[in-house]
Parts: sequence; structure tokens; C-alpha cells
Amino acid sequence: MRWSRVIAVAGTMALSACAGQSDQLSMQDRAVEEQALHDRLRQWERAMNAKNTDSLAGLYYQGPEVTVARPSGRRTRGWRDEQLAQAEFVARTANINLAVQSLTADVITGRFGLTTFGYSADVTDTAEVRTLYAGQGTAVWTKEPGDNNWKIWALQLSQNAPEAAPPRRR
Repeated sequence: MRWSRVIAVAGTMALSACAGQSDQLSMQDRAVEEQALHDRLRQWERAMNAKNTDSLAGLYYQGPEVTVARPSGRRTRGWRDEQLAQAEFVARTANINLAVQSLTADVITGRFGLTTFGYSADVTDTAEVRTLYAGQGTAVWTKEPGDNNWKIWALQLSQNAPEAAPPRRR
């Protein structure tokens, strides 16, 4: 079993255990919230492609608990650290074409949701070095009291290992 799947299942179980009776949603409300999560992830995709840190900021929970793990291995904890990482990425990136694929959205409670997705990225840095890669993403989303918008609480982006070359004949 892939680690990203294990993390997603464990996160879902933990969030479900925290859910109170008041967090239960009707099937119709759940469908509406799942579509809202889907739309928010697509907004994140567009903001990444536009390298728009202001738009990205509106998609993240801006407290000390927010955490992001990137394919490079860099991890941030807290909004200030994440905001700095985003600014550094934008400063060194000339162009990015990020495409989210196979998106699934699950509403765990009225306040917590989970999205999993595949993605591909074509990134050109300011030194004109182009990097192509693909990977998997998992995001835990939250709604703050008084705010009806889903915000990223935790985000993990992994990079797929390069395909192995077929064995050569001797």
C-alpha cells in the first residue's frame, strides 16, 4: 500500500473520530460541500499556475497549525513559514504549468474535508532550467467558524519515482 494512501486513510479515520453529531451532513449538503472542495482545489491549481501569492493566501488556513510537505523534502509549519516558502518559489519560478488529475473530494464533517489527486508539473526556473515531474497530492481542508470557505490545513505533495529503464540484454 502506498504511503500517501495510508496517510489519507489514517487522516480520514482521525477526522471521523473527532466528528460530533452536530457535524453530520445530509447527503445533499455533503454533495454541495464536496463540489465546493473540488472547486477550491481547482482555484489552488489556477493560483499556482498564475504564481499569485495573494490568491494562494486566501486558500490556506493562516494559523500556526498549517503544514505543507513538498516533493523537494521542504516542510513548512505555520502560515508565516508557508508564506515565505511560497514567495521564494514564485521568485525563482519563471513559468509553471501544474495540472491536477483524478481529483477526489471527501467531506469528513461539516468542518473538515480531504482531497486526493494526481498532478503533473512543468516548471521553468529563472535560470531557464525546465523540470517535468508528476506526483500525488493530499490536502486536509478546514472551515473556520464564521467563514464558509474551505481552507488548506495540511498539504502533502509527493513526486513519483522515475520509471525504471527496462533491463538490457547482455
